[in-house]
Amino acid sequence: MFSAQRNSVRLLGLALFAAIWLIVPGCGGDSGNEPTPTPDCAISGVNTSQQTSWLTGEVINIRWTQNGVPGTVMIALLKAGTVVATIAPAAANSGFFPWAATTGGQASGSDFGIRVTGTGDPSCTSEVSGLTIREVAGCNYTFTAALDSIHAGEDFEITWTGYNTGGLLDIELWTSGVDAHLLAPIALGTVDDGSYVWNVDSFNHGTSDTYRFILRDVQVAGCEVASSRFLLIDHSVCTNAITGPTNIPLNNGDQLLIHLEQSNGSGLVNLRLYSGNVFVRGGIIADGISVLDDFIWTVTDYGHTGDNTFYNIRVIDGSDPYCVGETDHFTIIP
Repeated sequence: MFSAQRNSVRLLGLALFAAIWLIVPGCGGDSGNEPTPTPDCAISGVNTSQQTSWLTGEVINIRWTQNGVPGTVMIALLKAGTVVATIAPAAANSGFFPWAATTGGQASGSDFGIRVTGTGDPSCTSEVSGLTIREVAGCNYTFTAALDSIHAGEDFEITWTGYNTGGLLDIELWTSGVDAHLLAPIALGTVDDGSYVWNVDSFNHGTSDTYRFILRDVQVAGCEVASSRFLLIDHSVCTNAITGPTNIPLNNGDQLLIHLEQSNGSGLVNLRLYSGNVFVRGGIIADGISVLDDFIWTVTDYGHTGDNTFYNIRVIDGSDPYCVGETDHFTIIP
């Protein structure tokens, strides 16, 4: 009898436990109150592949991590953190979008940014800032320095104004007229800040009233300006004279006496072998030769095999590469 009672109690306890387990929220069956998981934002890591500066019209490769979620994105141009233009209203969320840069009607600057946002979800967004875009449409320079006469050895301020420039320019000294040609660069890649102080030099061209400056944008083709002609006075022109072979054939191994003379130079010169106007490869005859001493050259063509056999020796001042003299042409017989 007692055994039957114990079995009845055991069965009653199991039934009560099962009933309690079924009514506890979240245990067993579907309570209907489970939160619906939301997908992660599909946009992160906007970047421009480490490049941070462009001229208008150049392509910016916009990249981002799209986390494998399909759909479209809106891409916007920012200026100082504010949207100033829409780059793409609904581009594919592929992680890449090439764009020809514009400033969105804003001034050139280094405070541009790009923002990528999931279409219809403004909370899903990422951006990059600190980008430089320069407007170069209509790029031009105006030369503003007053030109009359300038003197070699003195400082002269070259001034100009620039509009929509690339930011860097070359300044060159030219002759003008029918034989106009570049004499020498004055400054290469200088900042377009409207002023450059130049220690005047004729580059051994001497006193003349046929000089011009040319300002040329480094990055924008065709954006340049030439100054009016001006007089440059230079009474201390360096000259080299070299006496050597004169229209005579020489043989490899011959001993040739070279006599040097110089004025307004450093007193030390370098000797080079040329074939016409082309430097003969390896043709370094001597460096640091005193113009007070004659020099004996053991003739060699340095294995030159070019068509031009009209050789000449050039003497170049050791401190001034524009101070050059040369011999008459001659032939070296192999």
